[in-house]
Amino acid sequence: MLGSFAALLANTISQDGDALFPLLAIDRKSSFWATVITTIPALFVGIIYYFIEIHL
Repeated sequence: MLGSFAALLANTISQDGDALFPLLAIDRKSSFWATVITTIPALFVGIIYYFIEIHL
C-alpha cells in the first residue's frame, strides 16, 4: 500500500488550496492563522484515525 488512509484524510482536512496565496499577499498574519486553524484539526483527526486503522 502506498500510503495510509489516515494521511490522505489529514491532507484533505488541511488542504488550503490556491485560496491561501492571495491571502498571503494581503495579510501574512491571517494566512499563518488560517494554516494553523486547518493543521491542528487535521493532525488530530489523522492521528486518531491512524490508531483506529492499526487496531482494525
